[in-house]
Amino acid sequence: MLVGDSASLIDPFTGEGIGNAMISGKWASEQARDALYEGDFSVNALKQYDKTVYKKIGGELRVSAVMQKLIKYPWLFNQFY
Repeated sequence: MLVGDSASLIDPFTGEGIGNAMISGKWASEQARDALYEGDFSVNALKQYDKTVYKKIGGELRVSAVMQKLIKYPWLFNQFY
């Protein structure tokens, strides 16, 4: 399980990532706890971590990636002044 920068959870638009690193670390520890309790460290058992990450912050990261691409068109953002 990768968390924070290692998992590419940096917001592509703002460059921030400490919040995502902290929450992904929490989810990883919960998944590790569950795997330890079940005695199952298989890929399938640990996939729940990936599902949790992408369910909870995947949408936000996708929107930020689109915003990063749109920054090439300043006229789009100038309309919000």
